[in-house]
Amino acid sequence: MNSTFFKTGMIHALALACIAPQCDARTFKDLRVRNCLQAGSLNVCGNLRVNGTILGPNGSPIPAFDVDNGADVVPFNNIVQVSGLSGTGFVPSGIETHNGATNDIFIENRRWVTEYVVDPSAQVGARGTFQTIQGAIDAAVAAGGNAYILVRPGTYIEDLTFHAGIDIAGACNGTDIGIRLPGRSLVVVVGNHSYVDIGSCVVENIEFTASLGDLLTISPTSAGICKFIQKSCISYNTGGRGVVINPTGGSFVVYAEQQCQSVTEAEALVAMDLSLVYSSECAYQRSGALSLPMIKIEGSSSVIVYNGLVFTPQGSIFEIASTGATGEASYSAMTTGNGYFVNFTAAGTFTAVHNTVNTTEISGNNVSGAGIYQYADIASVTSNGIDSATTQVPFDWKPYATANVTANAVRGTAGFASTQFNVTNGFVELFSPFFAYTPVVATAPGPFTYTVLPTDSYIAVDTTAVGATVTLPVSPTIAAGRTFTIKSVAGANNITVDVTGGVFIDGAATQTIIAPNGFLQVLYNGTTYEIYGQ
Repeated sequence: MNSTFFKTGMIHALALACIAPQCDARTFKDLRVRNCLQAGSLNVCGNLRVNGTILGPNGSPIPAFDVDNGADVVPFNNIVQVSGLSGTGFVPSGIETHNGATNDIFIENRRWVTEYVVDPSAQVGARGTFQTIQGAIDAAVAAGGNAYILVRPGTYIEDLTFHAGIDIAGACNGTDIGIRLPGRSLVVVVGNHSYVDIGSCVVENIEFTASLGDLLTISPTSAGICKFIQKSCISYNTGGRGVVINPTGGSFVVYAEQQCQSVTEAEALVAMDLSLVYSSECAYQRSGALSLPMIKIEGSSSVIVYNGLVFTPQGSIFEIASTGATGEASYSAMTTGNGYFVNFTAAGTFTAVHNTVNTTEISGNNVSGAGIYQYADIASVTSNGIDSATTQVPFDWKPYATANVTANAVRGTAGFASTQFNVTNGFVELFSPFFAYTPVVATAPGPFTYTVLPTDSYIAVDTTAVGATVTLPVSPTIAAGRTFTIKSVAGANNITVDVTGGVFIDGAATQTIIAPNGFLQVLYNGTTYEIYGQ
């Protein structure tokens, strides 16, 4: 079964699914969804353009569309006017006011959108084909799979066994509560669920609830790749774990979730051997104060959290429980009232970049245990410690160099020359050779010597008490092109300028600045100094 989706905001609608091979002979135009409470049928507004022949599940053509009140909507020049909108040269079909003058037409999706529509009411056949989700799943499997199941609003109390090739979506979400999180779904499923197939399954816009046990167990037993994807789902488990991934029998599990929210009493996610987890724009929260990790990574599994939110009143955010386990968090906010950001109970690896971490662990450490912790740009609100047993690998981040880059060439990174930049507590400050001012006072009894620093540029010398010697630096302390200005600003004693390492200044070992008000401007060419002003 081929499915085409159209999206308006956070609302997803299945536009078409049919069985016959003639599915290619159809297109839709200006299809939008309104009033998801009527999700047993599509409520469309705008123009629905029909090109070619639309076939029903039995393969016979559908010459007209059934609507709620039993009337037929007959296309006019292959266009169905469904909301009273008129275009140039378009003759309305005369059915805009059939539904109490609301300009709404409900097209029965059991005819040609999908034959697998679930509705908890007793009116099976009117708004749905099945009363239970599992009944629709089993029927789709018996028919050969590769199906899409649309679940109308309601509460379903059943333990689901998901199957590969059977995608499931709630009719729509409720009010959106944030860019990262879905709204409360209008479809609620209460129970404990499992997925054991090799293949792919997608679940969307459903709220899963459990009061004990594991909410979802993914445990394929045969060799192959098992893929399970959740989109815009909410999970509540007040008495157990959230998602538990335990592949066996040579299988490999890929679990992905996008814009989902998970609230659990225990671990929200447990990934075991041979699994890859990718979490994007998701939130995890613990409802109780158990000292358990929020995300536990075991075996040779890997968990990636991108742009996530994690909060737990107690316990660690991540636990690396195997030497082969790896974790990664980026652009995320992590908070725990009494626990670690990362707790290595085995010597695995964790990478953290661009995160905000807030822990109040009594040891003062964000990271604990013997593992490899790679990090960059970590903002810690309360504590910033790392256990002495942890191997720290800070990343050396540099911006991309975009100037003078050949087309299709790999871009290098822009480095910072220590002779032209200062770095203080991680902040880079540009050294300006035109405005750096260094006052020097020659003190008695003499001789007085001042060694020029790489951060100097203009050295103002006061020789009122005694004469002075100013010594210029050479490579590798400074780079070619550096300039210095030495000026006599006060006093009658002269200034001697020399260079270390046998380097000359315009061929001489030393130069003399005559007081008062004499000056010398020199440039280092990488080998020797050249005078360009005096």
